[in-house]
Amino acid sequence: MQRVDVGGRIHSIRRRLALSQAGFAQRIGVTKVSVARYESGRVPRAEVLEKIAQLGRVSIAWVLTGDNESNIQTYTRFSPAVVDLLSLLEPDWSSKKWRGLSRRYRRRYEERARDVAIRAKHQLEEFRKFLETELSVARLARDKSAR
Repeated sequence: MQRVDVGGRIHSIRRRLALSQAGFAQRIGVTKVSVARYESGRVPRAEVLEKIAQLGRVSIAWVLTGDNESNIQTYTRFSPAVVDLLSLLEPDWSSKKWRGLSRRYRRRYEERARDVAIRAKHQLEEFRKFLETELSVARLARDKSAR
């Protein structure tokens, strides 16, 4: 595996997303310097590779090998907004952005993230039920007017 090829694929993902190195770094939880190193051929840690693949909607295997058969868009079900949310709900505690947090504050953050996730789940389930009801009413009205 040529390291430069990995860097080129990471660069192409970032460019396709129209992100600067700083913006890309923020989305995957690393520094701008790290992104520059990745694009010049340094192979990222496994957790970072996973974030890059998710954000780029490609497989990790594609990032590493460029094999077209490996480019099965494993993460197509995740929009960039969902990837961002997931990175906040389950942050990379070893990254520069998070590692300064004390154990106490980290626990508090994790509790809040759990609460937010539970509330979001309930709200989205309720909204889905609302949409299903609205669709049923619309179908009934359409069937009634077709008679």
